[in-house]
Amino acid sequence: MVLSLIKEESKKLLDICYQKKVDRCFFFYYTIFAFKEWRDIMAVKIRLTRMGAKKKPTYRIVATDSRRPRDGQYIELIGTYAPVGEAKVNIKEEVALKWLNRGAIPTDTVKSLFTKAGIMKKFAESKEKKDK
Repeated sequence: MVLSLIKEESKKLLDICYQKKVDRCFFFYYTIFAFKEWRDIMAVKIRLTRMGAKKKPTYRIVATDSRRPRDGQYIELIGTYAPVGEAKVNIKEEVALKWLNRGAIPTDTVKSLFTKAGIMKKFAESKEKKDK
């Protein structure tokens, strides 16, 4: 969607450049500048990073830039999840709500963990309060 918007804006700019007979170099630099601005808008996801030994996984629930690798650097630790044996989930509720309110997108697995912990319900309630 964002790329299509950039393409539309690029076409508009190109038309303006041709009408005013502006150098193509300017158009090229402007397009790169617009794209860099778009890339600076960070898409934060709340997802799992794998920890633990072979065949005994534990996961950290983290807020991270969506372009980072699965087990790469993260912004903030939200909680832990140990699915082996009796599933254990520890979530810092305030931190999770903070990132959800900031617009972070949880993955399907994290969303189900948040739903079981009651965090998604609290997030929906806080969103309704803001809308009023």
